Amino acid sequence: GRLPDVIVELLSPTTKHKDRTEKRDLYAQVFRTAEYFMYDPDARQLEGLRLAGGLIGRSSQMRTGGSGVNSSRCSLALGTASSRDGRESGAVSTVPM
Repeated sequence: GRLPDVIVELLSPTTKHKDRTEKRDLYAQVFRTAEYFMYDPDARQLEGLRLAGGLIGRSSQMRTGGSGVNSSRCSLALGTASSRDGRESGAVSTVPM
């Protein structure tokens, strides 16, 4: 079967270390996933990682209020959304580029 080109992961306190280490390495070395995005709702932080030369490295990092990160593989911009009253909701939204 076909393996994913892009993975978006929602981090939790109990698995975030494994997501940032073991799963990142699995996606790079076994799946050869081109892009791996992680959203930490506690820190309200979105990170994007890209595969380069067999290793996944940080492509960009965004904190709440930033411009977000872009996926070149599926033409998406990933960022956080605000609620109707303007407060940060902590959700990740996708917007076609």
